[in-house]
Amino acid sequence: MGALGAALVFAQKTYPRVVATSGLGAAALFGADIAAYSLAGADFRIVAGLILVLASGAARSGLLLYREMYRGKRIDQESGLPNRLALREADGSQENAQTIVAMLANFDAIKSVIGADAIGSLMGSLAARMGGRDIVYRIDDRCLAWISDESHETRIETLTELRRELRRPLEIAGKRVDPAIVFGIAAAGATAEASLAASTALANDKVWHMHEAAEQDLLEQQVSLMGELANAIENHELEVHYQPKLDLMTDRIASVEALVRWHHPTRGYLSPDSFIPLAEKNDHIADMTLFVLQRTLRDLAQWHGAGIEVKAAVNISARLLISPAFFDAVGAALQVSDTSASDLIFEVTESATMADPAAALRALEGYRRMGIMISLDDYGTGQSTLTYLKTLPLGELKIDRSFVENAHEDSSDALLVRSTVNLAHALGLQVVAEGIETVECLDFLREVGCDLAQGYFVSRPLPASELLTLCLSNSTSPKTPVRTAA
Repeated sequence: MGALGAALVFAQKTYPRVVATSGLGAAALFGADIAAYSLAGADFRIVAGLILVLASGAARSGLLLYREMYRGKRIDQESGLPNRLALREADGSQENAQTIVAMLANFDAIKSVIGADAIGSLMGSLAARMGGRDIVYRIDDRCLAWISDESHETRIETLTELRRELRRPLEIAGKRVDPAIVFGIAAAGATAEASLAASTALANDKVWHMHEAAEQDLLEQQVSLMGELANAIENHELEVHYQPKLDLMTDRIASVEALVRWHHPTRGYLSPDSFIPLAEKNDHIADMTLFVLQRTLRDLAQWHGAGIEVKAAVNISARLLISPAFFDAVGAALQVSDTSASDLIFEVTESATMADPAAALRALEGYRRMGIMISLDDYGTGQSTLTYLKTLPLGELKIDRSFVENAHEDSSDALLVRSTVNLAHALGLQVVAEGIETVECLDFLREVGCDLAQGYFVSRPLPASELLTLCLSNSTSPKTPVRTAA
């Protein structure tokens, strides 16, 4: 009877049934013992049976409780869908298996409309629309995922149709919402990579994107490079080179542009294009720009001490232009420097002022009050340059190289450069032409009255010591070409 009771206990699927069956089994043993003794005078030993029934109840209860906890850890509480942990443990061993991530592209907008409490219901409704062919997992706030074993061609057709289905309006919390979905595809089990692929699809305005090993390698290199860049900035391992700007009236170097350089100890020379955009994205641009600024102020003081009077330009990104912290850091750097702010130029692009024009204007006016000249870089490539010339506190205009390099032989470019020089002079601005690579181009700029010329024909960017040597040579040999192949 004890064994029979234990078998009945283990057959129960819920905790209340286990407790009830264990109690009934124990009661049945006591009842049977009492009945046998009363009716037949038989005395049974029921302790072993009782222990078997009660121990079975305890064991079954513990097992059910463990399963409930196990399941609870693998269920998203908001939506009731299996979560990332459940997906990680799912079987993706099929030959064509891949992880698909569906990302809700307008998550923030929808959340602001329906409220945070209704997001779980939204994600559950989206999962329901995906059909019952696959188990759908909620892997984070805005992403659903599943494992697909379809062929690539069939999978893409499925995703295209699924996107149309998912974009149909939903009624959530009494409000109508229109989900926008993009998909990421990666190898089975590579959930993070599939999420990254979905982000790439969103950034590139595509329906889907497939993660590739090459992209992962690039991402790992970039992450590694950013950590190394932070150390390089902290340890002053970056270098600053200076590209001269030639005064076309005196044939002397009147100004330079500070350009950051990085000779990595193991990777060798790295192009600025390979790390400056990453620094911008990963919040290293402020530290890097301050490093360039401080090094430039130090080198200006040394040049002035050697009798070379030049100005130096530093490029300021859009993010830093409206940063109060960076503004204060510039003021602090000038206070401890032996260089006057009037010897400093900040080069900004028109696009840097467009994100928040009012804040940009306030910042530029603040820098101008410090004594720093403001130069508008890449003039001619934006959309509202005439308006900006009128409103911004500018002292200098840099004509983009795309208009300059062929101006001596292209009549349209020549007209644009000539009219720009005349307009800038009428507004009291000096003009720098960049991209000078031939003597004919330089002669044309002299003819139209351009103030300064910058480009490889004048000089490549040079370390501070070599620039000092060049400036000293140039100052003792007026009207001598400055060209250097350094």
